[in-house]
Amino acid sequence: MVDLLVFVVVAGVIVGGPLVWLLLRSRPQPGTKQMVLLGGAAGEAELSVWVAALRSAGISARAQNVGDFYSRGSTPYSYEIWVRDEERAREVLGCRRAKSIAG
Repeated sequence: MVDLLVFVVVAGVIVGGPLVWLLLRSRPQPGTKQMVLLGGAAGEAELSVWVAALRSAGISARAQNVGDFYSRGSTPYSYEIWVRDEERAREVLGCRRAKSIAG
């Protein structure tokens, strides 16, 4: 019984220690902005145009391929574009925010 308790404690420290460290390190720092979804691109051509325009304006953009994930249902978009400065990005691309439907 004591051996089992020692094993659980040691395993908890070995596994839990790095997990706690990673959790504390990955918290948002004060003054940083979270990434927001800017929109979806239908293919690589559209994605490359959007990303090039954003980068030329000094806006960092992250693209994520979502076309291969079937759990999201059917979607015409293959890529999501994420940015930190949504207002500037929308201004650069000439698009406006979709109005939300409030019920």
